[in-house]
Amino acid sequence: MLSFTIPTKLGVHCPLCTLGTGTAVAIALWFGINKAVVALFVGAFAIALGLWMNRSLTRRFTKTQRNLLLILIFLLTVLPALPFLSIKEAVYIDFGGEYGTLLNRTYLIDLSLIASLLGAGIVLISPHLNRIIRTRLNLNLPYQKTLITFLLLIIVGIIIQLTLPTIMKII
Repeated sequence: MLSFTIPTKLGVHCPLCTLGTGTAVAIALWFGINKAVVALFVGAFAIALGLWMNRSLTRRFTKTQRNLLLILIFLLTVLPALPFLSIKEAVYIDFGGEYGTLLNRTYLIDLSLIASLLGAGIVLISPHLNRIIRTRLNLNLPYQKTLITFLLLIIVGIIIQLTLPTIMKII
């Protein structure tokens, strides 16, 4: 039934990427990398996989097919990993009113989910940054789009790794 949505020709690198990502997650956690940083890269990988699958589909069924596919792949990749990467923190919001109202209660947020959404956003925004760099700065390096994506992910990952323990103490 779903055979029309599955690409007929897949490269060998997809299963290798999946295995490599799983191995990288395990090694990163073993080395003490923060779970939120790992979730950042898992979210980025999920969107990159969704974009790759969208390009490999030969038939378009609806205008929103790309967005639906990205959401589906993101959810199917990130949600199963959240139990292993989850960092839940309670955040007390007090903007007024009695406790229990919308602006005065304690919310439980999952920092790993937020980090994975941030990673997805970085992958989605990096082609636009690449276009701006190429046109305004007239700079075109080999693999520039990939370089921009990885540099942004590494910079944000370092920021999360160094600041998240401090932020969690404040919260």
